[in-house]
Amino acid sequence: MLKQPLTDSLQLQYYPSEHTTFTYFGNIYFDAGLQYAATLKQDKLGKTSLRLGVAGNWKQTLNATQNRMVQTYTVGVGGEEIKIDSIYEKRGVKGEVIYPSTYKAGVILQRSNNNGSGWLFGLDYITGKWSEYRFYGQQDSVQDSHTINFGAQLTPRPRSSYFSYVAYRFGFFSGRDYIKVKGDLPLFGASFGMALPVRTSRYAPNQATVFNLGFEYMKRGNDNNLLKENIFRFSLGLNLSDFWFGKKKYE
Repeated sequence: MLKQPLTDSLQLQYYPSEHTTFTYFGNIYFDAGLQYAATLKQDKLGKTSLRLGVAGNWKQTLNATQNRMVQTYTVGVGGEEIKIDSIYEKRGVKGEVIYPSTYKAGVILQRSNNNGSGWLFGLDYITGKWSEYRFYGQQDSVQDSHTINFGAQLTPRPRSSYFSYVAYRFGFFSGRDYIKVKGDLPLFGASFGMALPVRTSRYAPNQATVFNLGFEYMKRGNDNNLLKENIFRFSLGLNLSDFWFGKKKYE
């Protein structure tokens, strides 16, 4: 008589797991800045001024506390997560977060005329020592960054044309991002903007309204990087100003 072999089937069931880490950090944070302004030339038409500035923060250590937890869960009929068991849980893990130093320096040369026209040129440089960054003693995928920014504003001499009252703004920047993804992550951007004044009413001569339009293009990364971004941005702003509670000369 032949006996058929018995086949034992073993069915294993696995539950998904969730790993969560909450980090709370803080401390007294210090930064500082210094600015110097001087008038280079002043005449009956207006004045030319120069402004210099430096700012930044030094490397600082922030006290941190972590709560770590690993748990298994299943998904209910409504799509909600239902906790099954906590595999690992530890609270109040002390540590430190080292925030890197960052330094900035800039210069602005400006000409302001009495008739409302003028020009402005600005240049600044920013560098960050992200190689100093540490999170609980671990180094991240970051590197030292640097960016140079240039901007200009031109306001033509007021004439009969409306666009001679408009302030035109230009700018560009270039540098290296602090994120390190397979080497350097280059940055480049350019912008153009206009400040469009709104004609004031004779019933409200003290009001001044300006529409600010801005167009910006930014590129981060290139074909040699794992990360490549092209960003187009449009902005619209409104400035309102008025003189309130003015004391009348005559009642």
